Amino acid sequence: MYYPHGTFLTAKIGSNPSFVWRSVLETQSLLKAGITRRVGHGVDTSIVKDLWLPSVENLFIQTNHAALVDKIVVSLMSTDNAGWDVDLIRDIFTNRDANLIFSIPVQRDQEDSWYWRHEKMGSYSVKSAYSMIREQKEVQHSGNNSGLWRKLWNLKVPLKVKHLLWRAVSGILPTKDLLILRRVDLCSLCPVCNLSDELAVHALVSCDFRKLCWEKIEFMRGVYNGSSFTEWFSEKLQNHNSDELKVLSMVCWSLWNNRNNIV
Repeated sequence: MYYPHGTFLTAKIGSNPSFVWRSVLETQSLLKAGITRRVGHGVDTSIVKDLWLPSVENLFIQTNHAALVDKIVVSLMSTDNAGWDVDLIRDIFTNRDANLIFSIPVQRDQEDSWYWRHEKMGSYSVKSAYSMIREQKEVQHSGNNSGLWRKLWNLKVPLKVKHLLWRAVSGILPTKDLLILRRVDLCSLCPVCNLSDELAVHALVSCDFRKLCWEKIEFMRGVYNGSSFTEWFSEKLQNHNSDELKVLSMVCWSLWNNRNNIV
């Protein structure tokens, strides 16, 4: 038993792993990238740590509130089994989070479960996993994808931040350039500066307004090299220590949330 006190998704490689276990664990990042929680009774789903909101852009809650730490979803449901505790949710959560929560039907007779987002029925399939991997077009030139994923998922930051970085590195962050490729009719300009097309590297790094933020961090001043976010972030993983990477990752998270608040 490699994870007696957790699940496969939280399991570590251990001190003396077998070849089989190493091989199995290589699939962990793939599963993390494609699954979400299907809320039933809400007893087994963390409000903060799990991906459970029905959102295309971000399945984590964006609300930052001390009362939510270590709480589970059932604590947001009314005590009379009538549904969600509307007053509590409206009082604590942002409008975006509250509306997404209210869109989830309360099913207390059902257990919480995992759901594979890339199949209509929610069951994992090799075909859908392969299709998801193929979307990671920006990663192909990195030279060592497995090493890149391992470093990314081992960052000492919240899972929601890792998920954002994974999408940006994979080339599937829903920036305007990507949405246009998927035939969404909208203006391609960055919503922050309105000067350049919004690619992932622009949205998080090279936009003039983003540069002002990075300039406030001593170890990031004047560092905007990289033709894509994948190239930029891969270089950072190679050349910065864990504390610097934590700061860098959280800044990316904050910048993306700021962008979403503007759109």
